[in-house]
Amino acid sequence: MTNQAKNHDVHEEAKHVRRNVISTVLIILIVIAGMYAFHQHENKVKAQDRLDKRLEINKDIKNHNKKIDKYNKQLEKDVGVYETKQATDDFYSYFFEWDSWKQYRDNMAELRKLFPNIDKDKVVDISGNKIGASASPTSNYEKTSFIGDKEGRVVDLVEQNKSYQDGTETTAIWYIVADYKDGKLDIREMKPYRDVGE
Repeated sequence: MTNQAKNHDVHEEAKHVRRNVISTVLIILIVIAGMYAFHQHENKVKAQDRLDKRLEINKDIKNHNKKIDKYNKQLEKDVGVYETKQATDDFYSYFFEWDSWKQYRDNMAELRKLFPNIDKDKVVDISGNKIGASASPTSNYEKTSFIGDKEGRVVDLVEQNKSYQDGTETTAIWYIVADYKDGKLDIREMKPYRDVGE
C-alpha cells in the first residue's frame, strides 16, 4: 500500500471517528433535551394538579361559607336583629366611607333623606358641616356586632380608619347602640369609645 493510500485511509478513518463523535454528542444532547422536556412536562402536570385541587378546595370553602352566611342570616332573623343590621350597614357605609369632603357632604345629605328620625334626634351629627379646610382624608371602617339587651337591638364597635395625603393615619373606635322599630333605624347611642393616634 502506498503512502498516499495510507494517508487516505487515515483521513477516512478520522472522518469516520469525527462523524461518530458528532453523532454521539448529538444523541446525548437529544436525550438530555428529551429528559428536560419530560421533566418540564411532569412539573407542569403536577402544578396543574395542585392548582386544580386548590381551586376545588377554594370552591368548597366558598360553598361552605355561603351555607354559613345563610345560616347566620336566618339566625339573625330568628333573634330579631336582621333588619337592624341591614339598616346599620347602610348607615355605616354612608357615615364612614368617603374619600373627599364633597362625598362626605353628599353622604350626610343621603343619610338625612334615608334616616330623617336620626337627624331629628341629634344623637348623631349628620349635618355634613364637620369638614376641614385642607384635603380630605380617606375614611373606611370595620365593625364588630353584638346582640343587644332588647329585641332588635345591636351594639356595634366600629373602627374608623382615616388616611391622610401626608401619609398619617388615625383610628377612632365608635361605640354604637341601634334599634330598628316600625321600619326605622334608631341610633340610641353613638360616641367615640377611644381615639388612637390622634
